[in-house]
Amino acid sequence: MNGAFVAGLGVSDFIVTLATLSIGAGVLQVFTARTQLTGTADSSFLALAGGKIAGIPTGVLITAVILLILEVALIKTPFGRTIYAVGINPNAAYLAAVSVRRTKFSVFIISGIIAGIGGVLLASHLNSVQPGLGGGYELTAIAGCVVGGVALAGGRGSIWRAALGAFFLSVLSRGLQLIGVDPLWFSIVTGAAIVAAVAFDRGAQKWLQSALRPVSPVPAATQNA
Repeated sequence: MNGAFVAGLGVSDFIVTLATLSIGAGVLQVFTARTQLTGTADSSFLALAGGKIAGIPTGVLITAVILLILEVALIKTPFGRTIYAVGINPNAAYLAAVSVRRTKFSVFIISGIIAGIGGVLLASHLNSVQPGLGGGYELTAIAGCVVGGVALAGGRGSIWRAALGAFFLSVLSRGLQLIGVDPLWFSIVTGAAIVAAVAFDRGAQKWLQSALRPVSPVPAATQNA
């Protein structure tokens, strides 16, 4: 649905995803009658996030495999290069015979699949599903990408950088909890991290552009004068 609205109708991706997020949360509350679903006895489902292989949690292994596949697809395949091209300049990509709509639609399909896998792993980890499960994670996801150097405008970034940004925020959250800071402050820290990362990114871009700007030669008449 998100891909159809963004790629087909040209609606802003942020507006569409926030709207469908609200719709999905409302539908979940209606289906569950605002009650929490807990206590599944399916051992295979619980093992998705709670089991271990060679001492490593299966949830970590599943996440690592997905990240590896996405990173390779992004930097080693023509489809990955078209994603960068569409993100940098969709008009130029279109003139270069890139199907901009198909690329955007495919990216939203992949994003939806990965989000679904994340939801299943979270439910397996908690052994419960509540109507508000995952609420507020959208800000954390954006913050992880921004802190990891992914450009919100598109065309720059990588899977491992986004994962590294999310890992940094997770470590920061755990650190705040260990030193006794109220967990409610984490949202403030997350927002501050987004602002700081964006400001640093913009400042670095301006500095790089000024550093790489060619110096105009001084006219001969000026030199003689």
